[in-house]
Amino acid sequence: MHFITDTIRQKKVTHMVFELKVGEQWRTFESVAQVLESDLGGHRAVVILSRDISGRIKDETDLRIAAVAFERFQGLLVTDKNNCILRVNHAFTEITGYSEEEMLGKTPAMFKSGLHGKAFYRDMWHDINIHGHWQGEVYDKRKSGEVYPQWLSISAVKNHQGKISHYVAGITDISAQKEDAKKIHHLAYYDSLTGLPNRRLLLNRIKQIQTDCTKRSTLGAVIFIDLDHFKNVNNLWGHAVGDKLLLHVADQLCGKLTEEDSLARLGSDQFVLALGARANNETQLIEQLDHYSQVLLNLLDQPYTHGEQSLRSSACLGIAVLDSSEQPPEELLRQAELAMYAAKAGGKGERRFFSPRMQDVISERLLLEEDINRGVAAQEFCVYFQAQFNSNNDLIGAEALVRWQHPIRGLLAPGAFIGVAEAAGIMSKIDRVVLLRSCEQMAIWAQTPIFKDITVSVNISPAQLYQQGFVEEVLKVVQETGANPTLLKLELTESMLVTDMHQAIERMRRFKEAGIRFAIDDFGTGYSSLQYLQQLPLDQLKIDQSFVRRLPEDNSSLAIIRAVIAMATSLGLEVIAEGLETKAQRDMLLANGCRLYQGYLYAKPQPADQVKTLCEIK
Repeated sequence: MHFITDTIRQKKVTHMVFELKVGEQWRTFESVAQVLESDLGGHRAVVILSRDISGRIKDETDLRIAAVAFERFQGLLVTDKNNCILRVNHAFTEITGYSEEEMLGKTPAMFKSGLHGKAFYRDMWHDINIHGHWQGEVYDKRKSGEVYPQWLSISAVKNHQGKISHYVAGITDISAQKEDAKKIHHLAYYDSLTGLPNRRLLLNRIKQIQTDCTKRSTLGAVIFIDLDHFKNVNNLWGHAVGDKLLLHVADQLCGKLTEEDSLARLGSDQFVLALGARANNETQLIEQLDHYSQVLLNLLDQPYTHGEQSLRSSACLGIAVLDSSEQPPEELLRQAELAMYAAKAGGKGERRFFSPRMQDVISERLLLEEDINRGVAAQEFCVYFQAQFNSNNDLIGAEALVRWQHPIRGLLAPGAFIGVAEAAGIMSKIDRVVLLRSCEQMAIWAQTPIFKDITVSVNISPAQLYQQGFVEEVLKVVQETGANPTLLKLELTESMLVTDMHQAIERMRRFKEAGIRFAIDDFGTGYSSLQYLQQLPLDQLKIDQSFVRRLPEDNSSLAIIRAVIAMATSLGLEVIAEGLETKAQRDMLLANGCRLYQGYLYAKPQPADQVKTLCEIK
């Protein structure tokens, strides 16, 4: 009614577009209204013509959407059936570098890079004309002449008769994706510092060399290189200098490669050489590798100059023979690594060839490690005590020493398992057993008058002293067992103290507040320093048995012992000598002021129930 009223008021043709719901759908209508020249029954009249324009509105919407879609980020190109370019969008001009005017009327052949042959384009057009579509990766050329990768998609457009009238192509520049993929590949297969292959790629290279050796019936080698004391360079000069040294080493080693060889960096200061065909038999190969490895050692031992400082990068080498067998590359690499560790055990600048015995040693070590864990769980570890006496032959204390009551091998001394336990990081489990059993025995001895003042010394491993919560753990064991803390003595080695002097002092003082005392074990064999003797809350120095055993003949040992006794006396510390085996040794020690002893002259380590027989030794 508003539309009719407005038409009468304006006295001209008016238009209106509106929507009506027809059935379940909303449809769009257009109405045109005009006032009649004559009245009808005395009233003004209007003629209205209406039509359904839903189809036209949809087409217009589709065209607007298509126009927006055409100007999207993907490059679009439209050609006629003869492949002449009719239209391109802005993205297409941005990618190719050509303006629209430069492309109109031309064919897409102007973009060819020359990297694809005729067969490639023949197959592409076959798919387009038969299936109506093709897509794939193509290398084209920009206006600047730069060849770049793109993802190309071409579709054929057909008319009402079903014949092709146009072609539409969409292109996406994938240069960035290609570069990213290249970087990802480099990160996955190459060392970021040196640019050398990493472990993953090295294993592939070893496999390739094995294949070549099979074809040619030749032998190669894998050489595992570990720089000596590289950590010291980082600690002293910083990681920047360490990185420069690694780059220098990589450059030196690359100069010794043939086309068939490959050099990799496994991380930190470790490199691996995978050598291609070197000889036809193992004897010849060993001779060549013996010479070649010495050349490498001499090369790596050459100084590297940092400012005015001359740095050296000597190394140890482990060598494994690479043949045409089906042995996994990982196994060859492991063999070379085992040989390298055997070389490092021999000192700086050493080299070793892999032998099956090395593998046996590792296997035995792993089995022993597993057996130690089992033994701890089965409570097979126990404590023996070696008695300590004064110059009046009175029993004044005992040192707790761990033993392993093995179900098959019998009673084992520490030398049979301590090294493996420490290397495997399970020594702390054994240390807890020793501390617990020692404190339990102290509580038992305290109930016997003759034992009530006996001290017990327990050795502390490096892993324990700096372990978080160690102080609380010891104090808890002392409290729960009822042991007298003033009779407990913890024995430290000198080398443990230089690791972190400040932290060592802080923890020792906490123990001292609880009444626990300290002794320095093996004094004189490590980093003896008056400075730490003054700072540390010590109670006793223990003269190492290596000096005692040389008495009475060795004057040098005697001089050291005299100096230790004098030093301890001036600092108010007790002195005890370990390793006594003869009366002559004891007499000399007594004559020089040492009045506390431990050794086979008095007693061997033995179970606690046998220690009571030693209370009176004359």
